[in-house]
Amino acid sequence: TTTPLTTERFVIPRTATTTPQIIDSLFEDGFIKDKTAFAKVFVASGITSVLPGGYKLSKDMSATQIIKTLQSPPYMRWVVIPPD
Repeated sequence: TTTPLTTERFVIPRTATTTPQIIDSLFEDGFIKDKTAFAKVFVASGITSVLPGGYKLSKDMSATQIIKTLQSPPYMRWVVIPPD
């Protein structure tokens, strides 16, 4: 598998996000073209959760490549610093 040359940041919010919300965001940001087809591949992959944070994705990635990236830890993580 080759790594796409152009990547963009895709951020999953710190708040609890459902699979349909993640798929909607991927679609709205142009990373996937067909929400239904992607959802089928997503469910078939067995992925049960995605950690919040930033992921490097490319609009040239296949559904399988996107899912593999989302199964990995994010390259950017949310940090909450409590007030003093």
